Amino acid sequence: MDKIEKLVGRRIAYLRKVSGITQEGLAEKANISRDFLSRVERGISSISLSNIEAIAGALNVPVKELFDFERKTEAEQMIENIAVLLRGIERDSLKRWHDALRILLMRK
Repeated sequence: MDKIEKLVGRRIAYLRKVSGITQEGLAEKANISRDFLSRVERGISSISLSNIEAIAGALNVPVKELFDFERKTEAEQMIENIAVLLRGIERDSLKRWHDALRILLMRK
């Protein structure tokens, strides 16, 4: 079993990449150094609760998302990727995406 530091680090790296954010961009948004973020993502450095909260906020995800280590099917992974991408969108844009997706799915 991996240490919690490695699991959290991998999860942060995954969510960052899915969101299309660089390490430098995430570090800046979370007000931490890029070197520290790199060490966290590799499981080398421990991370404080306040930094976990800052990173979750910068990624626009709930803190609990950083602790979701459950293996997912490919379909579940794709759904999660879509959800991560949509979290940062304003309400009006999100409504349009919702309506468009509903139309596309009803064509089956």
